[in-house]
Amino acid sequence: IWLKSPSVLQGRQRKCCRIHVMRKIAASVLAVVAVAHPSNLECNDPRFDHGYEIMSLSTQRNQNDPALSFTADVESYDHGDVVTFTVKARGLKYVNEPYGVYLALRARPTLGYASDYGSFGNLSPDLQYTLDKATQGDCANTVYSASPFNGSATLTWTAGPLTYDNVTFTILWGNGVGPDDPMASKFPELTHGFNYRRTLTLRGPPMPDDPPHVQQGTATSACEAGLDGSYNHPHAPVFVQRLRTFPTKSVTFPSGQCISCREDQTRCRSAVVECPTEPGLLAIQRLYSSSSCSGEAVVSKLPTSFVYCPAPVYHSPENVDLERFVLKLQRDHSLYFIDEATARMAIAEYRRMLLLIQKFPDAPVVPSKLVDLVWHEHILDTKTYKEDSQRLFGKYVHHAPAFGDDQDEVVKAEKETMLMDQALMFEKYTQLYEELPPRAVWPTATAQRPGRLPDCCKAACVKPDCASCVGCNAVSCGTLKEDHFLQAAKHVLPDHFAGYVPAPISLQATVDQSYLCTATPMTGMTFSWTISGDLIYMSQSLEEKETWYGLGFTDVAPYNMGFSDFIVTLFNNNYTGVRDLYKYDAGNAYPCWDVLHQCSADGTAGTMDLSDRTNTRASGLSSSAWTRPLVTGDAKDSSITDVTKKVMFAYGSDDTFIYHGSNQRVICDINFFSGSVSCPTPGPPSFSI
Repeated sequence: IWLKSPSVLQGRQRKCCRIHVMRKIAASVLAVVAVAHPSNLECNDPRFDHGYEIMSLSTQRNQNDPALSFTADVESYDHGDVVTFTVKARGLKYVNEPYGVYLALRARPTLGYASDYGSFGNLSPDLQYTLDKATQGDCANTVYSASPFNGSATLTWTAGPLTYDNVTFTILWGNGVGPDDPMASKFPELTHGFNYRRTLTLRGPPMPDDPPHVQQGTATSACEAGLDGSYNHPHAPVFVQRLRTFPTKSVTFPSGQCISCREDQTRCRSAVVECPTEPGLLAIQRLYSSSSCSGEAVVSKLPTSFVYCPAPVYHSPENVDLERFVLKLQRDHSLYFIDEATARMAIAEYRRMLLLIQKFPDAPVVPSKLVDLVWHEHILDTKTYKEDSQRLFGKYVHHAPAFGDDQDEVVKAEKETMLMDQALMFEKYTQLYEELPPRAVWPTATAQRPGRLPDCCKAACVKPDCASCVGCNAVSCGTLKEDHFLQAAKHVLPDHFAGYVPAPISLQATVDQSYLCTATPMTGMTFSWTISGDLIYMSQSLEEKETWYGLGFTDVAPYNMGFSDFIVTLFNNNYTGVRDLYKYDAGNAYPCWDVLHQCSADGTAGTMDLSDRTNTRASGLSSSAWTRPLVTGDAKDSSITDVTKKVMFAYGSDDTFIYHGSNQRVICDINFFSGSVSCPTPGPPSFSI
């Protein structure tokens, strides 16, 4: 609201005198007249943008009015720089309004990597921060007037360590409400309400070709891999090719997919570069003389100085800046996003859809209505979407709309295909997350019995009440459309002339690396790991025995199975795969699935925190691998920090998940950072599965 009503404000002050509480109730562009009025500015409010309304007044551009100046003391910035902004009235035009003039300012980078928009500070007394509902604290990049503009206001802005590219600073100033606003009658002396907008842009450092990381640099302990591109990370959906330019630049391509070689290259017309499934191994290059990656290939390994496979912090959908859409979805699509919780849930499911595209690049993706709207908003931020798409997938991911003419046979056939495609997508969703898509966001998901269980479709169930398989669903939204790198002879876009440049023949591949730390807890069993940023890659193998095996983290004395976190590998008879389990009470007995509500003393479900799970058995060797965060945030998981932990290892007598036997278990002391390992000789059982 642009105006203060003294009677209302005095009534509010009787209820509470703390400015934070008043702001929490109504952090508006100005002060508050009515709690229920929808004019309160919020953190990153989209109404700063042209075309929106505030208090029934359209926001109008006003870049050149000499009666108000909005200036910065510099024209460009670098990380950590402090910029001073000044707002000054020239004359009395914006000072002598009958109810005062109020201001609001917002900072927003063109590329908001990791949501680092910098932060305002040193506010003059008439300014205050808006409320960040997510944290219930100050919104660092949005401020507004706490009292009428007196002709001068100042503040500073500090560029963050991950603030890049141009940053646009928007100032709004206004004097009240429009004639059609329900509160207009309260301001009889207001003859002409206005809401003006002006922008000022500072140039900043360009986004690097290798996007920055929250955690970066070289390793600091024996078991840590650096994030500088010298060590390949497993299951990367993209690879980064370092270009031989000065200064050094790079380009991101999809891993494991057929891509065109650049047209000026004579050694190949198409290529596939495969990132490893085991950390540290070199990427594999396959060059083809055909345009479709068919026929005989010339195969070689690529040194990380030429091509590297980045860590998840580079390509994870969790690092895509979508925070700015929370309020925009509510403003632009209020029929669907009735509150902030709905918007955040849809954004979370959109991130999951992006991960599905990464993990299953050849599988169809068909969003629900809510997810589709999030996708639309992301796409409309064209520059950022292109950057995000390249970083996540190594290519531009297109959106193909569905058409609504149910009488058209072609459209009907297309919808039937999409219906089947979405059913397949739900199967992949359940496979990846070990839970069903939430029907609040995916209402077309087939109704299923309650519970979050692993793949009952693929193996006999340990319990009789496991969830059924995902079925077919109706759908009316858009779908994923591939932008194939392989183009016809006629090129349309300049991008189509780009492509992969193969490694020079003279370039020598370095030796493969592997897991950085290894333990041998028992004869025939090997356990290996590498820490990278906030993740840990783990693998476990067992020789000459066809049986289940596993490990467990025990943090509570007397250090047995009670209240412990387990990772068990199963091959046959029961569930197959690498499973996350938990023992929710004291003593030795069977653990249960982490994600089950009933696997908890208080009925709380855990989360599936293992990713990139694989298990194989060949030539007498059973092996498995997985990735998990060091600290998952799940109360059922043990945190891995730079301290010595007690780790249990065991294996069974066959593939049936039952008691392991008296001499098939051991407890080791392991520091996962330093690599220090101490495992006693197996003796009488002190715990059992």
